[in-house]
This record gives sequence, structure tokens and C-alpha cells, in this order.
Amino acid sequence: VMSAGYAQRLTRGVDYGVCGLPERVDNNRVLTNKIKRFVELVRKSSYIVAHTGAGISTAAGIPDFRGPKGVWTLEQKGKTFESTKDTAWENVVPTLSHMFLVALHEMGKLRFIISQNVDSLHLRSGIPRSKMAELHGNVFKEVCPLCNTEYFRPFDVQGIGFKETGRTCEHENCTGKLKDELLDWEDALPDDALDAAEEHCKRADLAICLGTSLRVTPASELPLSTVQSGGKLCIINLQKTEKDNAADVRAFDYCDHFIGEVIKQLGIAVPTYEPANDYVVCKKSLVFRPPFFESFEYKKGERKGIKTKQEKKGEENVAVKEEREGKGEVKTESIKGELEAQMGEKENRCEKKEGEEEKEDESERTKRKLEAEDPGDTQHDQKRQRD
Repeated sequence: VMSAGYAQRLTRGVDYGVCGLPERVDNNRVLTNKIKRFVELVRKSSYIVAHTGAGISTAAGIPDFRGPKGVWTLEQKGKTFESTKDTAWENVVPTLSHMFLVALHEMGKLRFIISQNVDSLHLRSGIPRSKMAELHGNVFKEVCPLCNTEYFRPFDVQGIGFKETGRTCEHENCTGKLKDELLDWEDALPDDALDAAEEHCKRADLAICLGTSLRVTPASELPLSTVQSGGKLCIINLQKTEKDNAADVRAFDYCDHFIGEVIKQLGIAVPTYEPANDYVVCKKSLVFRPPFFESFEYKKGERKGIKTKQEKKGEENVAVKEEREGKGEVKTESIKGELEAQMGEKENRCEKKEGEEEKEDESERTKRKLEAEDPGDTQHDQKRQRD
């Protein structure tokens, strides 16, 4: 089951992308040099972001999708994936590569993990919830659509595409119906997880890609954000990727073999997997309340000129506001001009009326003056008018 069962839940008949590309392993001499360079970068780094794909979990017994014997590769050939191992999600455990990432986190070097896997092995290995973004979901997780409370169950919650699981939210005064969080092909990635992933990638000085072919967007583009910010990129995968040319270290190898040699050269102690700390093994649920990711504070010049989605959206909003305000100023000036013109016309009319009134007053004063000087003529005229 596992990958095959998960694949069967997805919408059928979609383009799986390039599958079945040949895998290869670098020879020992080449690998030795690449491991040495990788170790140097890890030692120098202080802000590592790891990008993980199916290849980090194959050593745990979980089949990949696009490898020569991957689930989708076989499907394209009209074959069905068959496994002789016990491949229930609950029965696999984190690999050496998973535990290496835990060690880097405990050293203060690993700041974030961006995973396309749905197996929950990072959380089960001991990585804190706030330090990882599972972009495609998690088979053990269900979420309340009302209060966003997350429940990690010790079993596969089934479903795909945010369908109701039949359970209700247990948070105080909430009656939301829980839903799975596995993404189908047409589903959008969670905004908060993607935003956190983008921000960490831009801050990172080293991006490590383990077991991913970097073919599914937007996750495949995230490592380049680190490179564009001046950081380094390392890719460990058996198949070629479209980002190989941007990598400072590009090793063709199995994740656990490569990381095993790295651990030796670093001389670090990697913690062992503890079933007693695994919520799946212990048959208990983990509950997390939002916010799930840390907020970021910036110092002047810290961002290296790269903007997040929120900043870009904020700038667009400011631009729209300024444009509206600009139009408002133009409109205000226009209205002001019209009012001044109207007031000018009114003043002109008032001045004209005052002038006419002054002329009338002058005429009346002249008439009264004449009457005063010759009242007889005036009386004679009045008599003639009566006759």
C-alpha cells in the first residue's frame, strides 16, 4: 500500500510528468570529493533549509513515484506496483537521513524543512511542527476548517482533497467537521506553509535537496531562491534534475549512503530514532493550534532586495491606494477649479447688478434734482399727462 495506495486516491488520467529517468551513482573518487565539499558547506553554514522528496524515504521501504520502478512509472507501462514488504504507513520508521536532519536542527544549523512527502517521518523523527512545511499534506493529519486546529492521528485518516473524515473538532466551543489535508492534483498549496517556505529559502545560506527530482512546482523552484539570495545549493538524488546547473554540489547517490559518509567526516553524533517519542507508535494524537509558523522580523538591508508574496501584494495595494489618491487629488483640484469659476461668475453677476443699481440710483437722483430746480414744469407735465 503506502505510495501505491496514496497514488490510487489521486485523480486519474493526469500528466505525471517525466517518469522512469535512468538512475546512476557517482564513482567513489567523485563521491569523495563531493562529500568533502558538502561537509565544508555544512560547517560554514548557519541557516540551512532542507528540501526532501520521495528519495529520502525509500530506505524506509516507501516506494517512490518517478524512479525506474516507481509507482507512476510502472503505471505508465501498464504494470502495478507490488511490494513484498510490510508497507503500511504506520510500520515504517525514519531513515538515517531523517535523523541527520534532526542532528542539524539540534546544532542550530537547520532552520526549516520543506517536504513533498506525506509520510510524516520528519515529525516522527523529532523535527518540531513549526520547523517544517509539508506542502502536499500528511496521511496522518486532519484539520478543522473552522478554527484550523490540526490533529495528527496514529493512523492513516484516509481521503484526499479535503474531504470530511467523520470526526469533529475537539477544541473548546468548536463543532467543525474535520477534513483530511492530502492535496489532489488541482488543489492549491496551503498559503501559510508556502509563505513560510519562501521566506526561509530567501534567508538561507545553504539549501540541501535530498531525494527529490525537483519536477513539481512550486516546490521545485524554492531552492533557487536561496541561490538568488547568495546562498549555496546541494542536490543529492539518483536522477538528474532541472536545477543541477545551479548546484554547488551535485551528487548522484542514495541519500542514506551519502549522508552516512557526511556524518563520519563531520564527526557528529546523530540521535537515534526513539519509538517512545513517536506519536504513531505510542498510539496517541498530537494537537496543534495556529499559528503554525514563526513570524519574521527584519533589520534594515537584511532582505537582500528580495520580496515575499505578502510584501509584493502589500506594494501592489499601496500602488493602488496611491493611484486612487492621485486620482482623488486631480478630482479635488478639478472640483476646486469649478467652484472658483462658479464663484467668479457669481461675483461678476453681483458686480454687474451693483453697477446697474448704481446707474438706477444716479438716474433717480438726477430726476429729483431737476424737479427741485423747476417744480412748475414738472407740475405742468403731470397735468398734461392727465389731459
